[in-house]
Amino acid sequence: NFTRALDAIDARHVADDAGARHTAAQLAASLRALHDGLVMTSTALDRALGKFGVARVDALHAKFDPQLHNAIARVPPPPDNASLAEDHVAQVVLAGYTHNDKVLRPAEVTVVGPQ
Repeated sequence: NFTRALDAIDARHVADDAGARHTAAQLAASLRALHDGLVMTSTALDRALGKFGVARVDALHAKFDPQLHNAIARVPPPPDNASLAEDHVAQVVLAGYTHNDKVLRPAEVTVVGPQ
């Protein structure tokens, strides 16, 4: 009886683990679909705004320009791009926009440099 009880407990753990993996796979697929939808929406918005002369500031990895960027922090080079030079944008925290080359909102960025 004890052996059968242990077998039943092991079978339940296997079933629980399989259920958790299935749920995790569903969550990953849902998050992937959400991400894809957000990217499509952002692209469509950029295209629509572009028709009226509004453009997103292309800031990532660009040399810091105080006219286009608002630095919120200095950071070491990111691990995925350790060769990024000092005074270059490491991360865009909030996108900036221009309208016919006039800055509507500067991009909020982190910049590579000494803290």
